[in-house]
Amino acid sequence: MGFFRDRLRSITFQGNWYKPFSLDNKKVNYELSRSMYGNVGIGRCLTPVYPFGSWCVKPYIDTLTSYVGIPAPALKNEDARKELEKFIKRNTSAIVTTQRATYIDACAYIRLSFEETVYGNQLMARSIPRDMVKNVIPDVNGEIGEITLEYELGWKDSTGADKECKVLEKINAKKIKTKYSGAIPPWIEGKFSEKEEEEANSFGIVPIIRFYNAKEPWMSDGRPEITAAIPFIDAYDKVMDRLLISIKNNATPKPWFSVSNINDFIRSTFGVEPDLLKSGKASVDLSKVGALFMPGSEDKAGYLQADSMASDMAKTLELLYYCIIDLTMPEYLYGTNMATSNASVKEQSPVWARKIIGKRQEVDSVFRKLFFTTLVMANKTKGVNIADDLDLEWPEATEKDETAFVTRLSSLATALSSLIDRKVIAPSSAFEAVKEYLPGLKEYFGKGGEGELAIRMALVTDRIEKLAIRLSDGDINTLSPETMNSLLADIRG
Repeated sequence: MGFFRDRLRSITFQGNWYKPFSLDNKKVNYELSRSMYGNVGIGRCLTPVYPFGSWCVKPYIDTLTSYVGIPAPALKNEDARKELEKFIKRNTSAIVTTQRATYIDACAYIRLSFEETVYGNQLMARSIPRDMVKNVIPDVNGEIGEITLEYELGWKDSTGADKECKVLEKINAKKIKTKYSGAIPPWIEGKFSEKEEEEANSFGIVPIIRFYNAKEPWMSDGRPEITAAIPFIDAYDKVMDRLLISIKNNATPKPWFSVSNINDFIRSTFGVEPDLLKSGKASVDLSKVGALFMPGSEDKAGYLQADSMASDMAKTLELLYYCIIDLTMPEYLYGTNMATSNASVKEQSPVWARKIIGKRQEVDSVFRKLFFTTLVMANKTKGVNIADDLDLEWPEATEKDETAFVTRLSSLATALSSLIDRKVIAPSSAFEAVKEYLPGLKEYFGKGGEGELAIRMALVTDRIEKLAIRLSDGDINTLSPETMNSLLADIRG
């Protein structure tokens, strides 16, 4: 983690207290992590930090963001559920952008506000990068009590010249204070004579939610997702760089010449008398020859080829590659040819699924906070009830093997049916075992539950079987309108 931190070394004496080293863990060097993600120079990182080693960062972050996904709200209040579903549908891009920025920067923010759109006044989400946040004052629960944002507002004047207005916002649960400076746009200049606006926060809640990545309780900030792999990315970059230099320097053999008579060789080859060379009156430029001359018993020529370390370096690169794979994601997700891989998709998928589940658990409370804030703001403007039974339903962590899933479910159903027939387990216990495979099922007990529906269908099936027997016996009254309407009523419940 120290790789991303801005370090501060100090020696301080205060009585008997001595502090030889202090680590400023309040601020992550997000310019470095962004440079690695894009493999480009950003801010103080004028050039890519690891041009040969950062190949894994962007695919890993993008794939992780895609697999973690966005949970679906699960609650009994239909109005609240529909409001949240509409909110997610409108703001999927902003939420995904915020998640990706969290994995890159270790921390990111999302802001909720009502905006005029082509569909009317709607609650929208906007991703806020961490460099826009200048200060955060936490409340007693560690949540955002007050937050200060600073950003540039670009606009063009009547001549088409580019202008910039600096905006400073302080937001808490009671009020929102906005200050403008620089080239203030005319629509703001005319509205606020003092170039400063203060308004009450009618929602009574800070409409900004903070996302952290890999934040521990003792840390004041999160960690970039790629942190653990940095030493191996560094080593990979260095080995690859040396390998390319080695190939460049040793790819062309160097000629050598063994000369029996140096003086004759100089005269015939360069057309210069050796005495003139010794006296400094003549010279020979050998810088572009690239050959080695040495005395010998006879005239000979040949080539020198340096021993190549390419094979050893390639093995080192392979080792580092698998270390990076182990700390990021399975190689098949990078698009590696599985015929040459060291593990199959079947072996790697469960490990990847557990990692995705862990990352979802990290942001579970954040999404609950996001959805709760959405309902609070919707309640103030639309009267949508605030549900207190909010739960989250995440999509499958990995793609299912449908054939294996159906086979497994069929075997389970057969086993459970046998146990019920032998009175070993109750139908409700069998239902709980099956529910893990079919998450869309309702609860077993209660009005309209799966247990009630199962009993009703059993009665309907029994009636249909009895009607079939009567029809086979020639009882034509079986198909009377009253009988059929009664049967349809039972089926519909």
